[in-house]
Amino acid sequence: MSMTRLGRQPDLFAVQTDLFDAPGRVPAWVKHPEVVEKVREELSATMAKLRNAVDFPFVNATAAMSAEIRFNDLVEIWLPPEEGHPLQLEFAAEMARLGEAADYPIYDWIGRNRPPPTHS
Repeated sequence: MSMTRLGRQPDLFAVQTDLFDAPGRVPAWVKHPEVVEKVREELSATMAKLRNAVDFPFVNATAAMSAEIRFNDLVEIWLPPEEGHPLQLEFAAEMARLGEAADYPIYDWIGRNRPPPTHS
């Protein structure tokens, strides 16, 4: 039985190698300057929030870990390493500072030694 395609319909089962070329990285042609600038603005706002915080600005450990994952993903995907790596180090230092100030080291929150902080 032969299968024929009508008109200009593409082959739905053709190999699409370009989908698998660079796992985890956005291709250079997708990194529009205006999108990268929006990402930088978000990262700057997050860092400002952490720098200005006296107490931990997250409700619980899950929210803190989610913020950390999002921050690191945005940095790794959208920024060049020479710009992103120092931001990641600064983010980690601020998170550690806030965790220590609250007497809750952030990686100690998993419930083994003490409960996570509560915010009113």
